[in-house]
Amino acid sequence: MKIQHEDNEKKGSFFMELDGERVAEMTYTWAGESMFIIDHTEVSEKLKG
Repeated sequence: MKIQHEDNEKKGSFFMELDGERVAEMTYTWAGESMFIIDHTEVSEKLKG
């Protein structure tokens, strides 16, 4: 799987997809120009173990 990235200059996410479904995600909010706050993480049960 490949780690992908989305960023709209206010919020963003790093995520992984499996068969077109987002199975892991870490979202963040920018806190200034050089720092961001990680505000959510989630991993699908499909990746358990």
